Amino acid sequence: MSTVINLPVGNEIRTTFDRVAKLVPQLSQSTAEQRIARIRRLMAATLAARPRIYEAVKAERGLSPPDVDGELVMLKMEAGHIEKHLADWMSDKSAPPSLMT
Repeated sequence: MSTVINLPVGNEIRTTFDRVAKLVPQLSQSTAEQRIARIRRLMAATLAARPRIYEAVKAERGLSPPDVDGELVMLKMEAGHIEKHLADWMSDKSAPPSLMT
């Protein structure tokens, strides 16, 4: 589902959204390898930011670093699952209909 959010002009979120929206055509034409490389860079940046993540999660949710590490492990596992299956998910083969179609 796509939702349009009307935020005041000059709003940092609106500016970021508009900047990212301009990349959609380019991103939609990217290969599985390019997307996997992006996911790997995102995971590397996330793991590199662990000390700041610990601080933010402690302040926001009161969790300790081992709890946060557990959540980061789950995120890393999701990234690995995406890497493993993305090329197949992007193939042109037809998908069987769901119960809703």
